[in-house]
Amino acid sequence: MGWEGTVAPGVLGPAEIPLPPPLLSTGIGIGFYGNSETSDGVSQLSSALLHANHTLSTIDHLVMETVESLGEAVRTELTTLEEVLEPRTELVAAARGARRQAEAVAQQLQGLAFWQGVPLSPLQVAEDVSFVEEYR
Repeated sequence: MGWEGTVAPGVLGPAEIPLPPPLLSTGIGIGFYGNSETSDGVSQLSSALLHANHTLSTIDHLVMETVESLGEAVRTELTTLEEVLEPRTELVAAARGARRQAEAVAQQLQGLAFWQGVPLSPLQVAEDVSFVEEYR
């Protein structure tokens, strides 16, 4: 049923209970302290998520650049090397082995981004947390 706003005669309601000023001040102070701590914690969480997002984006960028450079080296330098070494079949075989190894490294590097396809991004979580904190 809940609080109806009426009390029996001689009974004090919740808003009518006298509190000594030090106790009242302490309660208000604890409320402000808790609010401040919550705000600081949310700010630190948002900052950490933004840093994590930056780190993951940087890793993506570096991996992409490395894979592109490796692919370019395989297409140009190793192809040229195979053409130059064509008379020596054992050296061509070694160059082709190096090509396969470089392609395998590129494939493994592309698999480093384990966070790809995850529906939740640190940036979105940081924005959502900040939004909720702003309206709390």
